[in-house]
Amino acid sequence: MTTDELSTVLGHTDLAIAAIDEPDRAAWVFARCWARVVRFQHLEGDEQDLDRAFADVQSLPPDFPGRAKLAAAAVAAALQRGRLRTRERLLAARELTAIADADPVPLSAWPKTSAAVRAMALVSAAQHGEPGFHFDGAVAEAERLASAASGEEPYSTIADMALTTLRQQRSMANRDAGGAKGAAEELRDKRFAVGGADVMGVMAEFQASLLRLDTRRMVELWPQLAALADHPALPASTRAGLAEMLRSVAPFFTMLREGHDADPGGLGMMADPELIKVLVDSPLLADQPGLSTPEWALRAFTAATGQLALGTPEAIDRAITMLSEILERVDPHDARMGLYLTSLGAAIIDRHVRSGDREDLRRGIAVLERARDVVGSVTSAYWHMVAVPLAAAYRMSGRADLGHDTALSGLRAHCWNALVQADPVAVHAAARAAAGDALDAAHACLADHDPDRAVTALESGRGLILFSALERRDIERRLADAGKPALAQHWKRAVAFNPAEIPEDLRRQVMSELTGVPLVPGSQPGRPVGGPARLIDPPALPEVRAALGALGADALVYLLPGEQGTGAAVVVPAEDEASRYFLPDLTAAPLARFEDFLARSLRVAERDADADFESATTGDLTELCEWAWDVAIGPLLEHLPDDTKRIVLVPIGELARIPWHAALDRRTGEHAVERVAFSYTPSARLMCETAWRKRVAPGGHALVVADPDTKGTQRELVAARAEGLAVAALYPRARLVGRAPDGSAASGGRGTRADVAGWLGTAELGSTLHLACHGVVSYDADSSSYLLLADGDRLAAEELTAALTTSPGRDVALAVLAACRSGESGRGHDEAFSIGSAVLAANVRTVVSAQWNVPDAATSVLMFMFHHYLRAEGMPAADALRAAQLWALRDRTPPASMPWALRNHLTRHDVGAVEAWAGFTHAGQ
Repeated sequence: MTTDELSTVLGHTDLAIAAIDEPDRAAWVFARCWARVVRFQHLEGDEQDLDRAFADVQSLPPDFPGRAKLAAAAVAAALQRGRLRTRERLLAARELTAIADADPVPLSAWPKTSAAVRAMALVSAAQHGEPGFHFDGAVAEAERLASAASGEEPYSTIADMALTTLRQQRSMANRDAGGAKGAAEELRDKRFAVGGADVMGVMAEFQASLLRLDTRRMVELWPQLAALADHPALPASTRAGLAEMLRSVAPFFTMLREGHDADPGGLGMMADPELIKVLVDSPLLADQPGLSTPEWALRAFTAATGQLALGTPEAIDRAITMLSEILERVDPHDARMGLYLTSLGAAIIDRHVRSGDREDLRRGIAVLERARDVVGSVTSAYWHMVAVPLAAAYRMSGRADLGHDTALSGLRAHCWNALVQADPVAVHAAARAAAGDALDAAHACLADHDPDRAVTALESGRGLILFSALERRDIERRLADAGKPALAQHWKRAVAFNPAEIPEDLRRQVMSELTGVPLVPGSQPGRPVGGPARLIDPPALPEVRAALGALGADALVYLLPGEQGTGAAVVVPAEDEASRYFLPDLTAAPLARFEDFLARSLRVAERDADADFESATTGDLTELCEWAWDVAIGPLLEHLPDDTKRIVLVPIGELARIPWHAALDRRTGEHAVERVAFSYTPSARLMCETAWRKRVAPGGHALVVADPDTKGTQRELVAARAEGLAVAALYPRARLVGRAPDGSAASGGRGTRADVAGWLGTAELGSTLHLACHGVVSYDADSSSYLLLADGDRLAAEELTAALTTSPGRDVALAVLAACRSGESGRGHDEAFSIGSAVLAANVRTVVSAQWNVPDAATSVLMFMFHHYLRAEGMPAADALRAAQLWALRDRTPPASMPWALRNHLTRHDVGAVEAWAGFTHAGQ
């Protein structure tokens, strides 16, 4: 039968139905429905046939014979031709599926068809926030449906895709960036062949990137979305819809891309009001009829966000009206209630800032306090979003202390949100965000003359940075290492394909085990104990003072970069109250010259091109040292008591790269190290831990690594061989590995990974480690900085720390990382990500490390003098390093024990040049 012939039959059937009364009409409706299904499925009928067939099935009496099988045939036709894309049709198909499921003798393919449709309906329920929807139950049901649909296409693929999508949406709802990323990658990897699954995969990855604030990946994904709009595998209607979406938001993504180019890592958001208007006026955000309340609320919220970005008084008023309407219409238990309340409260506070209306301030605080109550605990992903505007509002209302305490609670929320991320990359992103907010909170405290809370704010950011630098295991591995194998297996079963699928009660249980803190819904957690998570706990100031006393230091000093006169130093003396000093010229702006120095040192140094190094770098570094004195160290020393002998520095952000101990007073020609001894620490918490560690003397046992043969991977470090031999001679029972001065293998071995790792893991082999080799800094959050050893093998920073922390009774007094750039941060400017800081956090008492590519010959002389003062003069490590640096500056008379090869370097190279000695820093005891 042709389409025209069947159309004629349907026309006559319509006339018959109009003329026939019940109950005879039902049989004719059944016949018309079947004809419509046939025309749609086999004769290329249009979608009206499908919608009318669905309506016919629903109009039949519930007990009409064959109704269940007719429902199954209609649903199967829609599924096989990919016509269940709209929510309305999918809901209708779900109703017909329930009818077909009641058939005691279903068609053979029906169970798999039913499973696929029900799985799709679960995804729709998640997207539209259907009343009573819960991700835990939905994912469990989707797992059952995927199993029921397995083995036959397209049902298996559809159900599998739905399960993965639900996991991805679950991770988004839980703010689990690692899980979102994993689920997105799973969608991409599956390469689903039906119904536009590639679109879903790219969009899922885009959402995950947005959650991670990974704007680089968002920009990279945009061309893929554009390409999919022309993908021949997609149905024409899907391509048209995607193309329309792309056209409507193209200006926004153009702006995003341009903003990223100008400010990598930032959104560059909303500079042009005309572009913002695209979001507000987009047809995708229109108040379309038939939307569910949750879907309408989400679209209205997006439009309100666009109005807020527009920033005009009229736009802010419109946003407040829209957000108020959302709160009136949504269910009080809506999962996004905290987000909506926070946005409204922040918008009202913003209007107060512009207008000065005190009623807006009162109302905004009330709304934000309600949001805080809804969110409930700092363990919530929304707590920080509430705390930031609420803290600012409290300060505006004259309650500065309450504002600062609220800001500190927001920083603690940052920490807990990071702790539940499964992906180290996502933890790193959270740490970066926390560090910026901590700096903002600290500046606010300082403006209100509250240095004590400023220290706590800074330590919240520092602690999370350390945690993200040191914890590189997934949660399953961490549980197993903690002696919880059963819980680890429970976790493994729950997550199934990826770490996104975690029931909330299991999530809390796991985090409780990992941190040693009971996590009860709605309550505020205590302090983490044990493992890297312990580092997120800011120490109280009395503990800081006690630690300074134990270390023989006079003060802990934070250096904070600022803008427009907001740079500052926060000083915690060992025997006095904390104080702050504004350093108006302390900004990151002049550091470009230092970046030029580092770039040239990387090209010409490599510890073997000393003459080139000195001529290429001296000018930039001298200028930097003069700047460091003028903007920070000079004013700081004027404020400190005259009897100050040692300070411990915590430079924040980009300031961590500056050799502050080399700051140069141009009036006297003196460097700061000539007046005061300097140590460095990533955080006060780690300084306190180091202070309480059992003292271990650097004994006669030592491992000295000297220029292992990297098989051409890096340049040879000829002077490091003489350095290694000379240093080993100062330790009677030292083991020298690597290469001897003549290039042959050293007496103790070639300097392989096994040589170093074996020494680290064996308690009887000594307490001193000296590494004169190449260090390689990774700038990728997915990989680690590492030491380069024999045969080009790598020893990663976390392998170093794992060996140091897992060997019973392993007490290392001193690790000298004479490797280039061992003290330089890779992931961002913060020194907490360096090899040196990682080793210090792994129970080593003292670490000496290099901040840049140091010159080979001059370094060999300086390192010998350091060990000379340590061993022959009996100085503590901090004093020994300072003595070696002062010797290079003032004296340079070689001791009798200095070998001829090093004396030769001393006569041929300027060991007193700042670039030759200032790169080395001390941390720890």
